Amino acid sequence: MGRILLSAPKSGSGKTLITMALLAAWKKQGKQLHSFKCGPDYIDPMFHTRVLGVPCRNLDSYLFGWDAIHEEFSCNSNELSVIEGAMGLFDGFGGEVPHSAYDLARRTQTPTVVILPTDAEATAVEQLQTLLDRDTAHVIQGYILNRCDESEAKQLQQAIAALFPTMSDYGFLPTMEEAVLTSRHLGLVTAAEVVDLEEKIAAVAAKLQETVDLDGLYALGMEAVAIEAKKEKPEPCAPCCRIGIAMDEAFCFYYERSKEHLQQAGATLVPFSPLRDAHLPEDLDGLYLGGGYPELYCKELEANVTLRQEIRDAIKAGMPTVAECGGFLYLGKTLADAEGNIYEMVGALPGEATKQEKLVRFGYGKIKPKKNSMLFSAGDDVAIHEFHYWDSTENGSDLKVVKTTKNQSWLSSYVNDHFYAGFPHIYLDAGKADFFVQAAMTYRSQKKWDSLAKPLRSLGRMEELINQVAGITKSTDVTFSKPRLYVVCGDNGIIEEGVSQSDASVTAEVAYSLAKGESTVCHLAKPVNCEVIPVNAGMACYEPTDGVWEYSLGKGTKNFRWEAAMDWNQMLRAFSNGEELVRRAIEDGCDVLLIGEMGIGNTTTSSAIASVLLDMQPKEVTGRGAGLSDEGLKCKIAVIEEALARHGHALTNPMDTLMFLGGFDIATLVGILFGAETYHMPVILDGFITDVAALLAVRMNPDVRRILLPSHLSMEPACVRIYEELEMEPLITADMHLGEGSGAVMALGLFQIALQVYNSGHTFGELGIDAYTLQN
Repeated sequence: MGRILLSAPKSGSGKTLITMALLAAWKKQGKQLHSFKCGPDYIDPMFHTRVLGVPCRNLDSYLFGWDAIHEEFSCNSNELSVIEGAMGLFDGFGGEVPHSAYDLARRTQTPTVVILPTDAEATAVEQLQTLLDRDTAHVIQGYILNRCDESEAKQLQQAIAALFPTMSDYGFLPTMEEAVLTSRHLGLVTAAEVVDLEEKIAAVAAKLQETVDLDGLYALGMEAVAIEAKKEKPEPCAPCCRIGIAMDEAFCFYYERSKEHLQQAGATLVPFSPLRDAHLPEDLDGLYLGGGYPELYCKELEANVTLRQEIRDAIKAGMPTVAECGGFLYLGKTLADAEGNIYEMVGALPGEATKQEKLVRFGYGKIKPKKNSMLFSAGDDVAIHEFHYWDSTENGSDLKVVKTTKNQSWLSSYVNDHFYAGFPHIYLDAGKADFFVQAAMTYRSQKKWDSLAKPLRSLGRMEELINQVAGITKSTDVTFSKPRLYVVCGDNGIIEEGVSQSDASVTAEVAYSLAKGESTVCHLAKPVNCEVIPVNAGMACYEPTDGVWEYSLGKGTKNFRWEAAMDWNQMLRAFSNGEELVRRAIEDGCDVLLIGEMGIGNTTTSSAIASVLLDMQPKEVTGRGAGLSDEGLKCKIAVIEEALARHGHALTNPMDTLMFLGGFDIATLVGILFGAETYHMPVILDGFITDVAALLAVRMNPDVRRILLPSHLSMEPACVRIYEELEMEPLITADMHLGEGSGAVMALGLFQIALQVYNSGHTFGELGIDAYTLQN
């Protein structure tokens, strides 16, 4: 794929017009073309799209990341990618080079042609000199003069040739009546508003054929060095949900990549017009309200009363919704037009929006989420941008926005587990698009529950958790008919310190019993048809036997009182082993995983880790494990205290905490959770040790929390706090402390019973009576 970048010394130089005219001219010649626009601009891409007839795509390295930029150019074809720069060639983040058009050109080795306006304060020669002085990567290959007659062009071309003999002259565009496009507060008017756009561009394109070296420009672009994508695109998911997307003159600011990621995640995007459609499309599971110019269409939006009411009711009922900038204004209470006339909007949010005297909070920034929500996890660092002249009396306060270039921050937006609404424009990368689809499937699942012949929401948390599974798996065909329990077995060197009343031989004996189907959890698993697989993650006294899967990392860990329990490579191998266990479960057709463990000394390792992660004293989080005496408990706490004192300087992050204090069982469980998050596999936790593994995994990758399902509340004292940290509530509180995954198996039974109702198909329609409805 060839590519060429068209840029200029600054905005207002005529880039958009010349880019469109070149596209039109080459299209007429039958060239294979694709167009791009640098930066976050939504308006110019609409002009490109109208000229070419195929969507123009944004190239925003700040929002998308450089891997995404390389992905856009990695297609092997004979197409020419025509890229229009943003603002001036060197205008990037904070007015500097990073994330500018020049940054893109030098990173992708894209030949660049600059458009030099002859009506600027500086002469064309001076403008070119300034650009070349900064072009250390030597990407500028030529120029086009703009807004000059033929004689003036010849003089300038001669002057430039004398000073810059290697610089290619690609011609000029004279001043033309057709070469004028109307602007407003956010830039050009949208392409849909220019009724004679095709005629204008055709006239300019015809002139370019006379005055510009079209063949030379095309040849330059096709000589660009080929680019390979950093990674392959994942296979798209099968369509599973329907998301309504507002698409009309009032709502038209969307990134093509965001829409594609939603479709790849399983969403069918259903367009509707808040200006013209009296009703929402049928059977929606989500709403996507992008930016645009709702302030220009206040009267029409207010007049569409039925649609406003339906959107308000849908949001109130919990339909997952993303609304940014213009969409956010639409969801507010009122919106004023440019003259100050006030109109009623959806009313799902309390704000009243009016025009300001200048751009509000303009530019790039970062979101710092304070809590977990549909699109974000606490601790995320999300790139955003804002540009709007209207502001609201109620902008929300659920997110912190930071503008690093000016050391500014402010609160913004409304978020929860099914909602995002705010001024910041969000790029829906593959992860966020996936979360939106998961939320939509959770909503679809609740609609399935609500259709059943029973009081609404009457199974309480069981409904919520099964809805969560529908979101994880992107399917309402939830059965838990092929569950698998991995009991991860490993020994811990810390038992040398007398922290357990048993020795390492017990771990091996339990593993043999598990392999024979004789252990306690095996009997608990039979009624729920759960497969039990013991996994050797590193037992000290074990001899290989049939029925135990081999993933050993060594003959038990080292004694963490004196040294790190494992080395870095062992920990990474444990993660890899865990992910492989998930892949094997998927290949065998499993639809839910349960995790348990067996290992002498592992309540000591878990208590030590919990103490660090929860920032609590060892005595607050350490329990008796398998029945320690008072003296044994004191010894256990003292050993942990001494180890933390010795290693405290190194326990600054979850991975080092695991490496110094953890067991092979815990590390492998963390790997299983990483794999489950990657492959959308729900996981039922067991007790204390699996809870600690889950807390570690979530601290390393916050998205893991989305695939976790609770079971019981262990008697170990740290478990209440861990459940709070994981934002979960136990299903069972029965003073259990058996281990081996027993609590997970007990919870599985509750899920399977509830799923009998979920999949019964026993609806109000079958009974011939009216369904329950949610009351205000």
